[in-house]
Amino acid sequence: MSQKIEDYGEKIGGAKKDLWKQRGLMISDFKKMNDRESEKYVTKDNIWQKPDYMQLVQDGLDIKVAYFRKLVRDALPRKPVFSYYAITEEEKRAVVVRYIEFVRALKEAVEQCESKYDVRMFFNTFFVRNSYILSGGGRYYKVNDDYQGIINKKLLKVIDVDEYQYEHYSSEIRKKRFCYSETDKLIADYKVVYYETDKTEFKVLESGKVRMEMTVPGGVVYYYPKGTFAESKNWTDATYVLINNRDVVANNFESIAEAREFAINKEKAALAQQDNPENKKRKTKFVPEQLKLVTRIGPEYNGGRKITGQDYLNVFRVRGGEFGNWMTDKDRQASLDFGYDAFCDLADVLDIAIADISFNGKLAIAFGARGSGNARAHYEPDLKVINLTKLKGAGSLAHEWGHALDDYISEALGVTTTKLFSETRLITEEQRSLLPEFSELLHNLKYKTILTEDGKEKTVKTDFLKGSIKFDSCHSKQENGYWQSRPEMFARAFDCYVSDKLKELNRRSDYLTAHANCYKTFDTDGSIIYAYPRGEERKQINESFDILFDALKNKRILHKKTTSTDRVLSEQKKEKDSISFPRQKTDYSSYNQLSLEDVFGSDFVVGKNKII
Repeated sequence: MSQKIEDYGEKIGGAKKDLWKQRGLMISDFKKMNDRESEKYVTKDNIWQKPDYMQLVQDGLDIKVAYFRKLVRDALPRKPVFSYYAITEEEKRAVVVRYIEFVRALKEAVEQCESKYDVRMFFNTFFVRNSYILSGGGRYYKVNDDYQGIINKKLLKVIDVDEYQYEHYSSEIRKKRFCYSETDKLIADYKVVYYETDKTEFKVLESGKVRMEMTVPGGVVYYYPKGTFAESKNWTDATYVLINNRDVVANNFESIAEAREFAINKEKAALAQQDNPENKKRKTKFVPEQLKLVTRIGPEYNGGRKITGQDYLNVFRVRGGEFGNWMTDKDRQASLDFGYDAFCDLADVLDIAIADISFNGKLAIAFGARGSGNARAHYEPDLKVINLTKLKGAGSLAHEWGHALDDYISEALGVTTTKLFSETRLITEEQRSLLPEFSELLHNLKYKTILTEDGKEKTVKTDFLKGSIKFDSCHSKQENGYWQSRPEMFARAFDCYVSDKLKELNRRSDYLTAHANCYKTFDTDGSIIYAYPRGEERKQINESFDILFDALKNKRILHKKTTSTDRVLSEQKKEKDSISFPRQKTDYSSYNQLSLEDVFGSDFVVGKNKII
């Protein structure tokens, strides 16, 4: 019986935000973090998980007290706030510690607020008593210098609550639909009133409008019926009427429940009409088509044997690797084999040392283990791990390695203000000067020089940038400007560069770079929008990549193939073209293509990816 294929190397770890859901992030967690992890994970949401306010109200908490709790939490700055003046790393870490301490203390105090009295006294019992706010004499107070920035104007505005402010919460709650169910939100603008013939009078105004005057306890209420509702003969005594903004929507209901159901159905129908694609153009997600075949033409690196996790540790020196729990051994073996050949192809065409694939032990790889929404593949800069989903990740490895390279360059050059070197707005001129070849490449991704009719040079946007901007207008993503962002344009261009390098050698590696030329869609006029470089622009960008990789090797950030491991791999290459694949019962040696169904079995159905 074969041994089960397990995770290998260093444990990568789970999504840290899940580890803090119960107890919240603590100072002890922060002390284990590097600067990048601190920047990402020390946030209000990780220290103080967002409460379920509706559940609290359902459990008996006064809705106004729940609303106060929300106001206080929302007013807190999302992350630690640092001085505009230059401060040392030690001082920055002290600011972070104070932020964590304060947010945790505030959370505990807020959760003890259970009555109007607690809310009214909160300013004194928490802020003044604990010296977060200091008395300046009389009615004047000042924020303790240690908590400037944490206790901001927004927070000060909501913590000192008088009688009027507390009672005014009721109107704010109605306006914001706080703790309303989805159904209640639908009909929040409606109200149901009781109609009695002898207490209602219909009057025709000079303007010709009909005003319905209903006598209620405390006075008279006016409504303005239209059409058949404007005639009293169409009203039945002792029934209910549905009102929206003083307009009559429907009448003659026998119960409040019947009127409420009518309003709900009316609003649902309106929403359905709005969501109809014929009535509203909505952005769609662009997802590369799942590969039906994985083709590889090139040297055979694995000697016809099954690749193991230990091979990844020994050859690429990856930090670790993991598999999704739902992946069978067959799935795991296929992923190991495909990934191994793809990484070898990548090192070969880039002419870099094989250990540079993992940046000498910094990178980890996960197969189907760290899903991110609908993403087929993604790179996590904080944990330095590439994840490829079980079936859909095939074809995206070069793109994600491009993100990892971007991250590694930033770290190698000592940049701490950003995770990716392509985020130029977060990098100083001095830092950019450390690798001018990268800046030149980024410029060429977005801009090119043309000659005008009068022979003068003019800088204009590349077609690559124009297409990426149009992609943003057509396709949604996590944030605005995703497709035209430098990190994404860099990764897509790198993918194309690798694809072209393979083509120059008459080779193909689908698992590595099948999606390089897939980023295209149709414009409203039927023309094609391309969000990847093409033509002369692509040639110039590829030349810029050549220059960049020469510079990276000269600076010893990457290295040429000189190690013993590289020589061994080179000796293993066979003269004839072949394909790397999982060695199973069937001999595929005469094939240069494998279907994903061959590899992953009957659980794979094209267009119906049942296991991700």
